[in-house]
Amino acid sequence: MTEDAQFNPDGTFTKGEAEHSPVGYVMKNFNIDKDNFNRHQMSFNAMLTSTDVKVMNVAYSEFAMWNAEDALVLTDKGAEKLGAAAGDKLTDMHGNKSVSSLIIDSTMDDATAESERLKHAVEFAKLNPDLDMVVSPVSLASRLNMGVAMEGLAGEKKDFHLPNGEVVKDGITQIAYMTLPQTAEHKSKDYGQETGRHAKYSTLSVALLSSKLAMTLSCRVVHEDVRNHHIDEVATHFDRLGISFNDEKALLQEDNVNGFVPDRVTVDAHDYSFKSPAVVRLSLLNQMENNAINIDLGDMQVVSPMTGEPVKDESGRNVLPIRVPDGETIPYRYTEVFKQLAVGNEQGLQVAYNKGCAIELQQQQLKIMLSKTSIHDLLEGSENRMISPDPRLRLGQVTTSIPDDRIIFHRDPCR
Repeated sequence: MTEDAQFNPDGTFTKGEAEHSPVGYVMKNFNIDKDNFNRHQMSFNAMLTSTDVKVMNVAYSEFAMWNAEDALVLTDKGAEKLGAAAGDKLTDMHGNKSVSSLIIDSTMDDATAESERLKHAVEFAKLNPDLDMVVSPVSLASRLNMGVAMEGLAGEKKDFHLPNGEVVKDGITQIAYMTLPQTAEHKSKDYGQETGRHAKYSTLSVALLSSKLAMTLSCRVVHEDVRNHHIDEVATHFDRLGISFNDEKALLQEDNVNGFVPDRVTVDAHDYSFKSPAVVRLSLLNQMENNAINIDLGDMQVVSPMTGEPVKDESGRNVLPIRVPDGETIPYRYTEVFKQLAVGNEQGLQVAYNKGCAIELQQQQLKIMLSKTSIHDLLEGSENRMISPDPRLRLGQVTTSIPDDRIIFHRDPCR
């Protein structure tokens, strides 16, 4: 319905003369109509769930990787205006959803800023006291939501001051931003503490809980033999990742995990020099015993993505464990692994092994949980946390506020 159209008390309808509906005028006022259609839908969905909207003073600039991967940087002034904390989800009117990775405290003293490696960030905030946030401009090139540029060009401008003394004239503009209900506090859940009828769980946890409740109530949805079959599969996947168990049915219990694979039939990697992947695969299948065989890599190593350590067997040899569940064969995704093995390319072997193991890790998510025996086991130690970039970390490094020696985490690609 257009903005001035209306239903009359007698049930008749009076046609409006306006050009747009109320939502249409919002889209026009914020130049949403200049974006791709899929961004229209994302903006509309965000409007339905947003908790607030504010016009922010925004600079579109890279910020030492703090605003990489759709993250954005807030100044303390901007965070106060939005009522936002680090890790909260925000979005503009053009379908650019972001997580706040850093809130710059402009009052931070020099010593603290130096120790936190935020000296330039704090200096930057002090130079731009009216600035609310810094957003990366990179996504405009791929998303083609040109409404961002149109809204920015129409907004009130301020000069943008850089720490090196340069001034970008009109480098700060006004952009409307919505706060979303997915705050860091809302998304961070300790499932061991979340009890009661109103506890909220992720989609994966709900599915797992359904299975666990079915078992607890003796509803024969998952039969004992099916659970045992899953345990065998999980143990096989862990073997491929360089981990074994004293008791396979106990899985990830204390004092049950070994950082090596058992000694099995072992072949020398040199036997496969310059052999085709098909020849390597057939040879391994013919020599396997109990669906398992180890390839002795000699001086080469493959590092387990789960432990971060070279994969070794009980005897301390560098090995590539090949495992096959009952009734199955060596996955064809190992073709690249065998190709790199044949030419002795250690780096290429590691990359191919990592790709194969990524699938192994995904396949385990549900099976590990199905093999447990109580809801308490499922929830204890399980948490949801927000992820945001921190350029102070080295490549491949991850830090967390969770006080534990080892953390296994899974990033849901659909969220």
